[in-house]
Amino acid sequence: MRKFIYFTCILLNTFISYGQYSIKKFNWSDAGFKGTKPTFAYTVNILSYGGDNTNTNSNNNAFNNALTALAGKGGVIYFPKGVYKFTASVNINRDSIIIKGAGYDSTELRFNLSGLLNNCINITGSMLTSDSTKFTNAACRDSSNVNVASSTLFNINDWVYLQCNDAAYMASSWAYKTLGQILKIKNKVGNKLYFNSPFRFYYKTSLSPKITKIIPRKAVGIECLKISRKDATTGQTSN
Repeated sequence: MRKFIYFTCILLNTFISYGQYSIKKFNWSDAGFKGTKPTFAYTVNILSYGGDNTNTNSNNNAFNNALTALAGKGGVIYFPKGVYKFTASVNINRDSIIIKGAGYDSTELRFNLSGLLNNCINITGSMLTSDSTKFTNAACRDSSNVNVASSTLFNINDWVYLQCNDAAYMASSWAYKTLGQILKIKNKVGNKLYFNSPFRFYYKTSLSPKITKIIPRKAVGIECLKISRKDATTGQTSN
């Protein structure tokens, strides 16, 4: 009987000890589209611009033709049911474009980039490399402010890209400079910047963290389809 009681006490003490640790949860409130979802009056069907939904011919030219047909207006490029082959990255360099399919189980964008180390879809804004400044103290995880060398080039509501020298944390060279965040400036007092979102990592000064002003694309989305990549990329290992 005493052995049973002793064993029960060990289990109880173990559960109590584990109970002292809290599980870290990520705040997803910053994710996703904010505000009213945009709607556009113009829709172009990729099949009308040379598209192929049989996984036979590449759709890169057809996509570019459909994008051109919108003539700078906001709109939807619609992919009816089928499998659409792409042999190069899709590049979107403007605002107000929606790529929309007939459903995740009906429309598939299937990429084969011949092993090139590139993204399937690039949505490209601009980075103002001259508008950059380094942190002068460590940015602690879960905090949302930091001192910088100069805040002169930055204003409230600016978007910035946070980068650091992260080679020690990455197993493959292709992933260097990917440890970072996109942040929006909420306030500034002198050379101290306050952000809308907290830091998700401890950016110590030895990593040389810095922020650079960016102009992101707006109202660009991908809806109701599946994206797959069939080729193995060269140079990618464990990341």
